[in-house]
Amino acid sequence: MDPFLCPQCGATLKYTSSFAVSTVCEYCRSLVVRHDKNIELWGKEADLQDDLNPLQIGTRGTYQKTGFTIAGGVRLNHHEGFWHEWFLQLDQPVQNSNYAWLVQAQGEYQFLLEPLVIPPPLSREVGAVVDVPNEIIKKIGVWSAGLLRDQDAFKIVDIRTAGMSGFVGQLPWAPDRNRQRMVAELASTGDLKLTVEFGIVSSQLYYGQVLYFEDFKFENLKEIKGW
Repeated sequence: MDPFLCPQCGATLKYTSSFAVSTVCEYCRSLVVRHDKNIELWGKEADLQDDLNPLQIGTRGTYQKTGFTIAGGVRLNHHEGFWHEWFLQLDQPVQNSNYAWLVQAQGEYQFLLEPLVIPPPLSREVGAVVDVPNEIIKKIGVWSAGLLRDQDAFKIVDIRTAGMSGFVGQLPWAPDRNRQRMVAELASTGDLKLTVEFGIVSSQLYYGQVLYFEDFKFENLKEIKGW
């Protein structure tokens, strides 16, 4: 991938993932968005607040024998707290997903595959059933047939609205601080994970697995006193 130069300070920008659309300059903290072969300056971005998180840009990990590298991250705040979502560059595709996300929320580590587009749910309330097209059910079924045996597998059990308070590194979309994201957690079986990010025309279904910190065999973690 041909390198780009930061339009603010002239430093070389690192787009290590072909799926990355935006990146934050390591030197001047400028947010730069890529449009094919052109780039656009979108202002300046502050560092994520230090919250004793050992994960960082460049941290390596493993999921089901496939290695990955953290290429970027975003912090989302809601009325009860916050969570982190880390954009992962995979060494090779997993279940036909070219990239993945690692979500740190409520003490969980959720490995979520590239989202699938679904129609928006008719209801955005806890207890509502999400209508997932058969072709997507079949795709999820290849990954985990056990989930589909639960008739309530696609029932909403929690909904939160959050906004981005900071981001670092590369992301597969251009971040927007003014955008509010409504995210629902769906009932699942065992350590499986389903979440939906609501949209007006379509919604995005994320599916993956909840694992322990030690399961990822992380390397190049941030040094934290007392960790």
